[in-house]
Amino acid sequence: MDKVETRVFETGDGIAVHLPDDFASVASVLVSADRKGDRVTITAVKQRNPLDEKRKLAALMARLDEVGPVSPVETRASIEFPDRPGL
Repeated sequence: MDKVETRVFETGDGIAVHLPDDFASVASVLVSADRKGDRVTITAVKQRNPLDEKRKLAALMARLDEVGPVSPVETRASIEFPDRPGL
């Protein structure tokens, strides 16, 4: 099934489109909607693998450990602004 006609309907706080079961293998799949003029394109969003994300975060933490601690922030001397009447 490549193309289907369906109706847009109102929900509590927006609108929705009913898609036949053939269009999605899993209910509540995350999608992205893009509108250009009168054309709306709905695309399934690629889900991130939690294990890959955890691995990337661990690599980042290891890299930050290599960099070492951040030096303390130096304080600046206060600046005194001259009196400038009329400004």
